[in-house]
Amino acid sequence: ESCFMDVVHDATGELVGTAGFRELRDGVAEWGIVVTCSWQRRGVCEECFQCNAVYAQQELGCHTLKLATLESNLVMREFATKRGLVPVGEIESSRHEWLQYTAALPLKHYQVIST
Repeated sequence: ESCFMDVVHDATGELVGTAGFRELRDGVAEWGIVVTCSWQRRGVCEECFQCNAVYAQQELGCHTLKLATLESNLVMREFATKRGLVPVGEIESSRHEWLQYTAALPLKHYQVIST
């Protein structure tokens, strides 16, 4: 299973990006995001990550969050480690070097929302 959500700017209706889970299996959610160039470095990734991490635990019943990023993507690697994800290894690929990160849910920085 997978679950992706389009991110749309409230005021303009502009598509900002897409975020969500490439794979959901056995309580593990693999998170990913794509943000349009004009919206990068404006907090979109942080907001989506926070919402998706809480959603994965609270609504999907996940206990682990993971993500994969290109070894060359230093910005995402720093983003992941600053949010408590730890590198756990490389992913085999014929075209690129990928690194995988993981963390147990809930993440320290984010709270589950009570309803």
